[in-house]
Order: sequence, then C-alpha cells, then structure tokens
Amino acid sequence: MKKWVFLFVLLVAVGGYFYVQYRIGEARKFAEDDVTVELTDAGIREGLLSSDPKRRLDALAQIEKLPEAERMHALLAALEAPSAPTRLTAVTVLGKEFAARPAAVAGLTEAAKEDPDPDVREAAFNALAASGDTAILELAAAVLLSTDEPLGVKVRAAALLDRLTGKSRSEDLRTSFTTAEEAADDLSMEWDDWLGENRDRLRWDAEAGRFTGAD
Repeated sequence: MKKWVFLFVLLVAVGGYFYVQYRIGEARKFAEDDVTVELTDAGIREGLLSSDPKRRLDALAQIEKLPEAERMHALLAALEAPSAPTRLTAVTVLGKEFAARPAAVAGLTEAAKEDPDPDVREAAFNALAASGDTAILELAAAVLLSTDEPLGVKVRAAALLDRLTGKSRSEDLRTSFTTAEEAADDLSMEWDDWLGENRDRLRWDAEAGRFTGAD
C-alpha cells in the first residue's frame, strides 16, 4: 500500500513540475512576444507592409524614427497594405501629420474612394477634412450623388460640407433621416409583435404568392 502511495505522490510531483515548467515557458514566450523589436529604417518600411501583426505594430511604434519625408512615403505605401488595420492606422497618421501635403491628399482621396474596408474609407474621408484642399468638398458632394452609399453616410457628408463652408443646408436631410430612423424602429417593433402573435398560424399560399392564416 505504501508503495502505491509513494508512486502516486511521485506522479503528482512530476506532473506538477512539468506543469510549472510549461507555465514558465508560456510566460517567457508571452514576455518575448511583448518586447518591441528594434527596427532599422528599412525594417520599419518593410514592417508596415508585413503580414505579421506583431511586426506591423513594432514598425508603427517606431515610425517616428524615420525622417519626415520618408515617414510620409512609408505611410503612403502602407495604404496598399493587405491588412485593413494597417491601412486604417496609416490613414489616421497621415491625417494628423500630413493632411495638407498634396501627396497625402491624393493618397487619402484614393483611400476614401476605393479602399475595400468601409472603416478605412470613412477614416480617410474624415482625415481629408483638415487638408484645406477642395478635394474633400468634391468627395463629399460625390457621396451625396452616389446611389451606393447608405443614407447615414450621406447625412454625415452633407454635415461636413456645411461645416467646411459655413453653410446650413443639411438640416432638412438630417431631420428627415432621424425621423425615418425613428419610423423604422417603430415599424420593426410592430412587425416583431405581429410575427410573435401569428407565426404559428401562417401558411404559404403559392397561388396568391403570400402568407395567409393570420388575423
């Protein structure tokens, strides 16, 4: 009996040792991952376009090392990165530091029009608001004309046009949008109640092309 007890204690001790070693290894790995790797100027430019999230973060954290002209060039190159978060960060930094530069205006305008990610497009649109370039007015007017943009985006574009020109032309649109949103909320609750009351009684009438059986 003592022999089995001894073996059990030994197994527990050995298991505990390996578990502790495993946890230490995991903690060491986490600590290593959390350390920022010092990058050269070339490493920063390459890191911005990397598919490795850790490397991208390291590059973004050290981008101030680059001379101003190189920094703007690197950020413009990052607008073509495959990662949407990288492009979003590049747009944000370009808007804060280089919004008035013609090259940045061109890059931000292209991102606002063509980027596949809606968050990046909106961030680029907002970044252009501080550019002092009429490109933002043309872009906002194009949003209002678009048949693809959601109404909420059009409301924001109209408000931006007012803010940048001192006009007051968007109030009716904003009011109509708010009223429509409230009406849609009310209608959705009505339909939700109706479905809750009638769903089990509904039958599809193929000839009539509609559901029947409800009150």
